[in-house]
Amino acid sequence: MRDKCAPSLSRYDIHVITSTVKKFLKSLKEPIIPHSLRRVFVDAATNPDSTDGDAALYQAVSELPRPNRDTLAYLILHLQRVADSPDCKMTLDTLSTCMGPTVVGFSSNDPAQALAEAGVPREVTRALIHLSSDYWSNFLQYEQENMFPSLNTPDIATGTTKTPYKSVVAQRTRSRISSHQKAEYFHSPMLF
Repeated sequence: MRDKCAPSLSRYDIHVITSTVKKFLKSLKEPIIPHSLRRVFVDAATNPDSTDGDAALYQAVSELPRPNRDTLAYLILHLQRVADSPDCKMTLDTLSTCMGPTVVGFSSNDPAQALAEAGVPREVTRALIHLSSDYWSNFLQYEQENMFPSLNTPDIATGTTKTPYKSVVAQRTRSRISSHQKAEYFHSPMLF
């Protein structure tokens, strides 16, 4: 990562990579779809009216915390590409079955309950994969557009000549500056 580019994964077996991703997602405290929103997603995915179901899924996705939503967008776009690739030989049903428990989870830790609802995570994941890739891509475009901070920061907006470096150094050495000096702006939590 020293070159600040994505590492080449081509030398690793695809099964190792997918197992690593699934293991990471399973190690999280909650699935990508939090337990608090699970019922909303299940109701939307199992709605017999596909138009209402899609609208309910869009609403459910909008209620996700941003990190969960963005992670879900990346994952679903990837799963769509895998499903579309003839080389992968993974059908939509197979992907939904493999990834459903990781993405959606189960309503209980009880094995009997999990077995009884084994098809639910698959149905939710299948419904999410069926949503348009353009829909999911919108979340990623937003991320790329906001990757760099706006130039309208307080230092730039007021026309001061402090460079960002001096501003950071001043903030780090704030405790050495006498306490009677007043700061003009609040300190951004992103600088800590």
